[in-house]
Amino acid sequence: MKLSECHTSFVGVIQEVLESDFDSKLMEYGLIPGANIRVINKAPFQGPVFVSIGSQKIAIRKEEASFITVK
Repeated sequence: MKLSECHTSFVGVIQEVLESDFDSKLMEYGLIPGANIRVINKAPFQGPVFVSIGSQKIAIRKEEASFITVK
């Protein structure tokens, strides 16, 4: 499942970060395969996805979230 499709309060593990123009940026934020992730909130109207990875909280664009697969 793609991170952009997950519901609020989803808890899972990142399976893969698909190749894209911003995959290295996502990995710098800690969005790496095997990392535990939790969806905190999703903004309406195709807005960003707010996630928690470890002790940090970040917002990523929905387009970027569509390149992250989770289980």
